[in-house]
Amino acid sequence: MNSSDYDSDNYVRDDNTQDIVDANSTFPQSSKELSSDEIPELVVEVEKPQVSFNPTGRRIVDIQFLFQSLQSFKHNGFNCTFCDVEIIKEQRLGFRSIFTTKCKMCNQIDTLSTEDPTKSQLDVTTAAVSDGIENMVYK
Repeated sequence: MNSSDYDSDNYVRDDNTQDIVDANSTFPQSSKELSSDEIPELVVEVEKPQVSFNPTGRRIVDIQFLFQSLQSFKHNGFNCTFCDVEIIKEQRLGFRSIFTTKCKMCNQIDTLSTEDPTKSQLDVTTAAVSDGIENMVYK
């Protein structure tokens, strides 16, 4: 049989096997027509499993800033929300943490901080050190 014998893209033979006709193909499509030398070698790459980051311990956070950051989390085009995100890394800067997140829907990478780095107040690390020094001096 050749491709001119087919009435459509799919042809079911009398023995209930099906040939798929592809006009762009250069090799036979039926498994019965392929010899073992003609079958292309398939290479299967095993995907390494992603080890999910599991933060442990306690953090000092600016709760208002953290909640505002979580509520404003949205990716354009996919309507991804924080529910679609996994934390892949944490960077600790003193008592402040910056979490790196990756969206499971669109693969966008974002960061989420435990405090606003642009605020005019003392950062949490400086405030904690200042309080510790003050308590040592005045006690």
